[in-house]
Amino acid sequence: MCWICQDLVPFWKWNKDMVDFENVTSTYPEDKVPVLRRISFRIEPGRFCLLTGQSGCGKTTLVRLLLRDLRPDEGIIRVNGRDIGGISQREIPFYRRGLGLVLQNGSLLHNKTVYENVALVKRIIGCGERDIRRQVTAALRMVGMEEKYGRYPQQLSAGERQKAEIARAIAGNPYLLVADEPTSGLDPQSTMEMTALLRRINAVLGTTVLIATNDLRVIQSIECQRLYMEKGRLREWEGDSGRNYGAENGDKRTKG
Repeated sequence: MCWICQDLVPFWKWNKDMVDFENVTSTYPEDKVPVLRRISFRIEPGRFCLLTGQSGCGKTTLVRLLLRDLRPDEGIIRVNGRDIGGISQREIPFYRRGLGLVLQNGSLLHNKTVYENVALVKRIIGCGERDIRRQVTAALRMVGMEEKYGRYPQQLSAGERQKAEIARAIAGNPYLLVADEPTSGLDPQSTMEMTALLRRINAVLGTTVLIATNDLRVIQSIECQRLYMEKGRLREWEGDSGRNYGAENGDKRTKG
């Protein structure tokens, strides 16, 4: 393995299941209608998984639960063996250090360069400048952005900005990379480049990758574990059909 990859390989201890949702129900307080209904599934360490479904089916809610941005009304969510329902508000930032996040609307700071954006999280947690320089350089090379480290987000194309987002996500050696609609607004070529990049990160670094998307270009181009959301329930994708894993199926959990 090259030195670039060695600097980015997750150093966290992995559990048997990276993600484990067990009979999870989530309801919006304002309308009291369940967004997720007794969802159960597992994702093993090192897997590449697509979470798909039409807009409004519950994908974003599931991602927010995974990030511990929301608490479930019922059920248990374990990430790398830990029941995250018991995590206090104070512990959330420490929990999220093991996660790499690529959000739909982007979160790059426009008054900072690509390098500074990728380095920001490492500085916040108190890493030394030597380690920051090594990690950021490795992350930028991994995504093919090492020559644009001095540019600002507004000087980049949409695809380049998303690559910078991914570089920042992997610079912290996450055991789980979560990407919410990472190809939204990208042209076909950039979409395929982004998909290939995420696959490479999974294959080379061994990072577990979960992508929430309804982009058919992505869905049709990847053979991997697929979780299909429909009206708050989960189906494991099987071509044009699937098996329901909702309330009527109790504790059955999909596992790729």
